[in-house]
Amino acid sequence: MKASIYNRQYRGTDRPERSVPRVTTRDVVEFAKAQLGGNVDDATLARRLDACRRCDRREGGDPVEGAYCNACVCPKWRFAKLGKKARKRLAPCPPGRWPKPD
Repeated sequence: MKASIYNRQYRGTDRPERSVPRVTTRDVVEFAKAQLGGNVDDATLARRLDACRRCDRREGGDPVEGAYCNACVCPKWRFAKLGKKARKRLAPCPPGRWPKPD
């Protein structure tokens, strides 16, 4: 197996920690289920976003415009924005504040 550039560059003990989060198979499966599981109706979406607005774990501005959840382990990318995540029927709310979809 070839050594990556990262490993060849830092052969000593002073190798810095990688800033990329580890992604497990379970993370990939949960993401795929959430993306393929369909969307919630508008009333459930409104209740979820209202819960996000009142949550102390929210990072950023309004949930619709691009805030993120600090309670989950999702990387900060376009699919993890609360406005998109709250729309997905099977997406979890780690603090458990979202109402169950109808």
